Amino acid sequence: MRSLMIKDVMIQGKRTYLIMLVVLIVISSQSYFVDAVLKLSIFSALVAWVFAVNTNFGKQISDEQNTLLISLPLTRRTMVTEKYVMIFVWYMAVFTVLFGFRILFIYLLGSAMNGSVFSYLSAFLIGLCTICILLSFYYLAYYRWGIKVVQTAAQFIWPSCVALLPWINLNDHQLSGLLILFSVLVSAAVLTFSYYRSVRLFEERDL
Repeated sequence: MRSLMIKDVMIQGKRTYLIMLVVLIVISSQSYFVDAVLKLSIFSALVAWVFAVNTNFGKQISDEQNTLLISLPLTRRTMVTEKYVMIFVWYMAVFTVLFGFRILFIYLLGSAMNGSVFSYLSAFLIGLCTICILLSFYYLAYYRWGIKVVQTAAQFIWPSCVALLPWINLNDHQLSGLLILFSVLVSAAVLTFSYYRSVRLFEERDL
């Protein structure tokens, strides 16, 4: 599985990494996000979604990649498992880079860090829950209906999520332990169902 994970990192084009890096730098430097840790974490999830989708479901990958990988000594369950594990890898990488830049800009501007450890941890978990739910539905749809359906859907869903982000009224101070627990439980349930259903669908597919 480690080789598959390395493949996912390497298969991203340099242009994708460069564009996403510029986006993260620009977003982290905006004063609008100074007191919006929650929105930054959700934005991290949306950027991580780009990496995950671009790796597994690019126009030159998807079914052709599956046909090649299935000829190697890999089980179909392993191939699906790796995609779900990479959800956490992509999110943690983007979250770390985005908040690293944010802290750097705060330091350069001579400002003070806002928010408690709880607010940052809560925001991290909310962002993680967001990408788990989004990609759970995305992966399940891919294994059920194929690449064309999910690519078409993503062209509408991703921009809509980005457009709705500024309208999120829930601020960092309104996050509660109960809300975080509920979000984690729901995302865990959705992710678990999606994973096992995706494995079954992929194992039944003729390649």
